[in-house]
This record gives sequence, C-alpha cells and structure tokens, in this order.
Amino acid sequence: MTAATIRAELRKITGRRAVLWGAVVAQLLVFGGVLVDRAVQAVRGELGGAGLGGEAWVLRGGLVVTLIGAVVIGAQTGSYDSANGTFRFLLLSGRSRIALFAARVVAFLVAVVLVLLPSAALFALGAFALPRGSEPAPGVGAAASYLWAGLLDAWVYGLIALAIGALLRSNGPAIAIALPLNLVAFPLLLQVSGTWNPRLVELLLPVAVVRLGLGGETSALVAAAAVLLWVGAFLAAGAWRTAAAEY
Repeated sequence: MTAATIRAELRKITGRRAVLWGAVVAQLLVFGGVLVDRAVQAVRGELGGAGLGGEAWVLRGGLVVTLIGAVVIGAQTGSYDSANGTFRFLLLSGRSRIALFAARVVAFLVAVVLVLLPSAALFALGAFALPRGSEPAPGVGAAASYLWAGLLDAWVYGLIALAIGALLRSNGPAIAIALPLNLVAFPLLLQVSGTWNPRLVELLLPVAVVRLGLGGETSALVAAAAVLLWVGAFLAAGAWRTAAAEY
C-alpha cells in the first residue's frame, strides 16, 4: 500500500459526488436548521435554559445523518470496483489485493473526515457564537469530545459497511444490508441485552463505541478491544473475500 494508491482510492470516493455531497449537504441542512431554530428563539427571548453545545443537541443535530452518510459511502467504497468490473484492471498494475483493500480502508477514513469538516465548523459556530440561554458554554474540550464521538461512530459503522460491500461485491445489496445492520440490528441487540452479564454487555459494539466516544464508567481498554474485535472481524472477512474472489 503506497500513498499514490491511497490517493487514487480517495479520488474515486470523492469522485462519486452524488453520495459524497449528499452526505455533506444533509448534515449541513440538519445542523443549519437547528442553528436557525436557536437563533430565532434567542431573538424572541424564548431560549430559556435550552441551548447549544449540549449532547442532546449534537445527537439531534447530526448523528443519525452522519451515520447514514458514512454507511452509504463505506458500502460503496467496498463494492464499487467489483460491481463495476474495474477491479481486474487494478490487479494488472501488480499491486496485491490486500494492499488495494487496505488502501480503500485508509482512503475511507480520510474521506469521512472531509465529509464531517463542514458540519463540524457549523457546530463550532453554534456552540460558541450563538446565545445559549442559561446553559453554560460547552468549552473547547466538551465540543471536541462531541465531534470525536460523531467521527468515531462514522468510522466504526462505515468500516463495517465497507467490509460488507467487499463481501457482497454489489453496491445496492451492500447498502441495503449495511444500513439496517448498523442502524437497527446493533441497537436492537443492545435492547435485548438487559438480562445479560454486564461484562458481556460491555463488549457490544454500540456500548463500546459510546464509551470511547463520550466516556463512561466502564473500562476504556475493554471498549477499545471490543471495537477492534468487531471491526477487525468484519474487515478480515472483507479482505478474505477480496483476496479469494475471481475477477
């Protein structure tokens, strides 16, 4: 895996403008709508104790939209070359299949950061520039932790979607499976885990991601290990499929 290969993969991701810009615009619309709502309340003197910068605002403002965008981009990144019959031409360059898969992973991580930058800037504007009523300013550390939580969610669930794309080698089915798996199945698994041993619950992906993103009382090392195991298992399956498939 070389820097040139990663740049080439990143250009392919950013070249799919409909998906990429759709994710950016969707986040900006959601964040912008919340900002306008808060600004109007401030002008009318109705802001009260509800303000910007709190965790609830961040989650309402963009987390779901961010996840959907990351999952769609990840699924397409994993399946695009195979679905369009172009992966065989990449192999003619002499690069290994695993190196090409690894380059996709790195390029996806960079692409997610680029997608989140506009909404992160808008969030910073809302958190620090607009009135917050009686709620104190969040502080740079708190704001950074919220942004980190959103980025971590996008990376983790997007990488799982990328692996699913590599497994299925088709854009539509990859998206159709990755979205409900990440947005429905994992949260549902958490809901039915109430009677489990608490140690097992800590290993569930949604719990581990929240612990690493927003903090908590459970072990950060256990959470990190759980995330690495979940994501690593999916990526290993995607890498195996990439290496073993006929093109």
